[in-house]
Amino acid sequence: METDPLSLYLVHISDGKKIRLTYPNMDMIGDVAPRFSPDGTRVAFIRLKYQFENDVFVSPVTGGESRRLTDQSHLLGDVDWQSNDNLIFSGRLDDKFRFWQLDLRSPAPSAMLASAVGTDLPTQFSIVRASGWLAYSAFAPDLNIWSLDLTQRPGAPPAWNTVIQTPGEDIEPSFSPNGTRVAFRSDQSGKIELWVSNRDGSQASPIDTQNLTPSVYCWERDGKALIFASPATIGLFEVSQSPPYRLRRITALPYSHPALSVDGKSVFAIQGNFVYRVAVADGAAQKVSDQGGAPIVQSKDGRYLYFARGRMDPTISRLDLETGNQTVVVSSIFPGYSDSWALTQKGILFLKMESGHLLIKLHDLTTQNEITVAEFAGSLPPVGLSGFAISPDERTLFVVRGDPISANIQAIDVPLATKHEPR
Repeated sequence: METDPLSLYLVHISDGKKIRLTYPNMDMIGDVAPRFSPDGTRVAFIRLKYQFENDVFVSPVTGGESRRLTDQSHLLGDVDWQSNDNLIFSGRLDDKFRFWQLDLRSPAPSAMLASAVGTDLPTQFSIVRASGWLAYSAFAPDLNIWSLDLTQRPGAPPAWNTVIQTPGEDIEPSFSPNGTRVAFRSDQSGKIELWVSNRDGSQASPIDTQNLTPSVYCWERDGKALIFASPATIGLFEVSQSPPYRLRRITALPYSHPALSVDGKSVFAIQGNFVYRVAVADGAAQKVSDQGGAPIVQSKDGRYLYFARGRMDPTISRLDLETGNQTVVVSSIFPGYSDSWALTQKGILFLKMESGHLLIKLHDLTTQNEITVAEFAGSLPPVGLSGFAISPDERTLFVVRGDPISANIQAIDVPLATKHEPR
């Protein structure tokens, strides 16, 4: 189904018959990079749980339960078979993308270094099994944060300006409550970190989250701290922007996608499809809905909760916190870009494909009409790496765009090491 996460299918060439092979959970991005084993009995693939949380899986071609082979949840590039018993995958398990080997004969495979060759970019590759060599290329999108002026008169050319532009991936912008600063996530240092800058992108500096890799986050009401989840460590965390960068665990329960409530006393967060209200002071939680999703935004009057229903789901739902009634408000978000929307007083700005064009539309909450605001400029970022952010004065929209880069694609043969070092 179009609303399901990315899934693998077997397609019979003779008659085009399609059989579904994998069923990732609805809160995941899905399964990519499938490769048949040499004997054709299994398929290896990479499962993208969320953004930088990836793992290698293998599934029988006859269907059935998929076997998870890694548990590092690092950023991975590609996977291929060296033999029926051995897999090679590329991933950034240390400071660079390298090639790693998995022995499927082991009941608990451990990643072993297959080649010390490293690159800063994700690698795609193919193995020549007869010789034990591989050819690879390195490539990654240049993701930057751009601003769109929403005060332009109708018919005027869209006013796009660069706000954050580094050689790496700059994603998930968010305005501070007073609108003077912006937070974002970036891998410009070689690892994913939270950064904060002035509204125009100047004076950007990282936030010290110690040994925790931050995923989805939100500002606190006073604009002096951020609340974030981490893919490798369960819980929600609060970190101050000023020295000594005090880090506090709000809760040890597995919540994610925090979104601050309008009163600033709690955050809304998800666990599976369940939405909870979690107190910032002590982590006390109350279930709000068992049919939720993320991102989550509360209306300024506090009555409604808006959320996307799933990564590939094109809908945004509204939950009435007083009556418990839930309705679909928008049903045409571009599939895969459920984080590309923002709530305003007038309505919901969102990304939509229309007549072959990617457009930023406004769904008017009063009239239910859709108005074209601007055509999306630049390239779309990969699924899971997009994002919209609206300024508190609702005059500016921040958008993650893919910018052109030189094609860092070259065929290089690299012999696999015969001795392996455990990871």
